Amino acid sequence: MSIAEMLQSKPITTCRVVRLSNLGYGEIDPTFIVEYYNKLDNMWFVFNSNNGWTVLKYNKSYDNPIIFNGWKELIELHGLPNNIELELDYYGGSCFGIKSFKEPIVETDILPFHSRSIIPHETVFFDILLTTESVKNKNLILPMDFASFLMDKNFKFITICGNYPHKEHMKVVHSTNPVTTKLGNTWKDLCQEIPFKAGDTIRFKFAINDPHDRCHMWKLPEITNA
Repeated sequence: MSIAEMLQSKPITTCRVVRLSNLGYGEIDPTFIVEYYNKLDNMWFVFNSNNGWTVLKYNKSYDNPIIFNGWKELIELHGLPNNIELELDYYGGSCFGIKSFKEPIVETDILPFHSRSIIPHETVFFDILLTTESVKNKNLILPMDFASFLMDKNFKFITICGNYPHKEHMKVVHSTNPVTTKLGNTWKDLCQEIPFKAGDTIRFKFAINDPHDRCHMWKLPEITNA
């Protein structure tokens, strides 16, 4: 089958990816990865109707899927904006075509699986101001609203995803009283690795329908208007 014939055929499904220029990488809808993980290579070929293609490099992560390379070539070939919500047609293997795209303007425009999305009722976030004590402790004691959220979800571990490539599987230490709920025991190590310091405000963001017990985390201020 030629490229033109493939692009004119019915795709298997679609895949959504959001890339913000200040991050430089794209975040992939995790529901697509859950379904097709074992069929995907780390190189995605994106074809166009002129028999051209570009290659996007996927980090082959199940719970924090990222397109970390190939954006410059894709944007130049197709005349795409630097901030982009991309919908790809998936034809099997690692073959894709561009179905549609748009440019998100503010965080409430960004699809909820993306780390910077703050769509009401589809995402929830908690901001914590770090102190000298909190960056030195092996655990992070959580405020009541954050602790109650984790207890309601019955999370025992969460995957904390910072700016790529930072990722940490962290235990949620519950008690019967939400006041003493905390993250640990590698919080101090994570603060040193990123690094975070006293005075930083850290946002912890969840997508309500994320298929994983995943939390995105980053330091404010950035592009946020919230």
